[in-house]
Amino acid sequence: MSTCSKLSVLAMVAIIASGWVVTPSARAATEDCIQCKHVDCIKGLIKQKTAMAAGYDALAQKWDPLVKVEGAPSDTVNFNTITDPAQRTNFYRDLLAKLKVLATQENELASTVGPPPGCGELSLEASTDTYATCKVDEASVTRAQNQAPCKQIAALIAKHENLHRNSCMNRKRTPGNTSPWKPDDWPYSVPAIMQTPAGHAREEAAAYRMEIGELKVLLPKAQAKCKLSFTGVTTSCTIPMPGAGSIEMGQDISGKVCGDPLTATWTINTISWVKGPYIGVSRNVDPPFDDDCVAKDSTEEARRAQILSAGPGAGWMCVYDERTPTKVIIRSFRLKQCSPHSEQTFVRDAARSECDDDIPAPPPTTPTTDVPVS
Repeated sequence: MSTCSKLSVLAMVAIIASGWVVTPSARAATEDCIQCKHVDCIKGLIKQKTAMAAGYDALAQKWDPLVKVEGAPSDTVNFNTITDPAQRTNFYRDLLAKLKVLATQENELASTVGPPPGCGELSLEASTDTYATCKVDEASVTRAQNQAPCKQIAALIAKHENLHRNSCMNRKRTPGNTSPWKPDDWPYSVPAIMQTPAGHAREEAAAYRMEIGELKVLLPKAQAKCKLSFTGVTTSCTIPMPGAGSIEMGQDISGKVCGDPLTATWTINTISWVKGPYIGVSRNVDPPFDDDCVAKDSTEEARRAQILSAGPGAGWMCVYDERTPTKVIIRSFRLKQCSPHSEQTFVRDAARSECDDDIPAPPPTTPTTDVPVS
């Protein structure tokens, strides 16, 4: 058995957040995460924990060749299999030193990944002894849970620590780990089976992936509570009228959706208008209708754009850009008789609120001849 690395005895932080600080909230234990306002934070946690899991995968791969048991990488070391007392103590001390190195690397990983976007200033930090006692630091879990934005995220803190505790208890129950041993000059006995740096890193990656799985189940439930809306789109088409100037027509467009903006049905409201010599301005509030939005840069967007641009008639399509901040894009393809007849593109921020909120739509904008054209 050979080694070149060492791991700390104390459990590492379950949720590491470098520089996230927040005033504890009494609502955290009771507020439901299934609300629109928590969507960005849930997305940010998924992104942050995915990066942490990948970072721990890389650490495990790095440490695998540095601590070997019987010539091969291993997640654990059983000190009872080392018969020479001096060699066993030296290996133990060396492993402790390597674990301290890993602890530094973990802090560097957390600092590099940073806090979850969309969660504001947030600090969720808890710990578990994964070797000697298998005890969760309940005080640290409580502090972290008090800082969580909502109860399901708070529950994940304990679940992460319980994964470490349960893994530690399983190691304690492993045959061959029933006889603690006492390193030379050590004041107390220690368990026979201990994690290697690679084993610890793999367990952390598994704990983060457990959280990611839970958050991915939570996300669509929270998204379903979101109402997205847009306003302020005015399409236009100017058609020359020889001897009589020109006539201008178009639509004021607004829309809203509850749920996933790419799968749920949008409600679209339009006001059709015409402006020209002798007739002034005529406006008609059209009945609301159902429509959809397609994903930006998707094959469906390209397909629809090709159809609309090739056809003789006018038409428009809704495109949703989910990048933060989310946008709604209206692409309007004008009649060939329009001057000009190039495509109009309108990019609007998607306003977000809870679906239950009864927020009246802003009044439609008054059409003008100064219409933005892409």
